[in-house]
Amino acid sequence: MSESHAGNWHIMSLNSEVSMSAGSAQETWLRQDLAASTKPCTAAYWHKPLFTSGANHSPNTATRPLYQALYDYDAEVVVTGHNHHYERFAPMNPQGTLDNTNGIQSFVAGMGGVGSTASAPSSPNRWPATTTRSASSS
Repeated sequence: MSESHAGNWHIMSLNSEVSMSAGSAQETWLRQDLAASTKPCTAAYWHKPLFTSGANHSPNTATRPLYQALYDYDAEVVVTGHNHHYERFAPMNPQGTLDNTNGIQSFVAGMGGVGSTASAPSSPNRWPATTTRSASSS
């Protein structure tokens, strides 16, 4: 777990290989870090995605408490990997429902390492979508 700043962005690296449950050391640290941040924009990244249509690795629902904490603190972006392809999703809440007001834009950016793999042909809220998060909700 670590955090850094780039301009107006608060960027956090999280670990999807350790406990991420509500109340875990990582989830507690994340909430404390988010509460202390003064930056207007927040992004986080970790390895295993909560949302993916990847054929090789299914969504890792154990990451939902991290996504929930980020959602609770109005984060803008989550970037993950694991599946060896690129996907982007419309802004969603932690349950995967479209949320154009407070939703987090999620990306699977697993283009490195082993060769590319296909994603499933259909996934809820998978881009391209004609929606964008309003500037007033950031």
